[in-house]
Amino acid sequence: ESEDDQVRSLENLISIYDRSMGVNSTMLLNVPQTKEGLIHDRDAERLRELGAYLRRREAHNLVEEAEMTATGSESGVIKEDIGSARELKNTG
Repeated sequence: ESEDDQVRSLENLISIYDRSMGVNSTMLLNVPQTKEGLIHDRDAERLRELGAYLRRREAHNLVEEAEMTATGSESGVIKEDIGSARELKNTG
């Protein structure tokens, strides 16, 4: 109960998600349960916000719509609609 007002911000959760899930790691949030064994309403609402944000962000798959240009056996370039490019390592 003393920590009920210490809910992580959405921005902090997004940062944790990108640093952990983005590098194929586990995301540990340490969301405590109430005395009744439930997730506190504040935590649950913040996690719903994170889920909604990720669904919106991931709804548009840039890789599927990108033009891939091979630059060798080890890497390639993806050109997105906005004209930017970034290097991809060949994992196959």
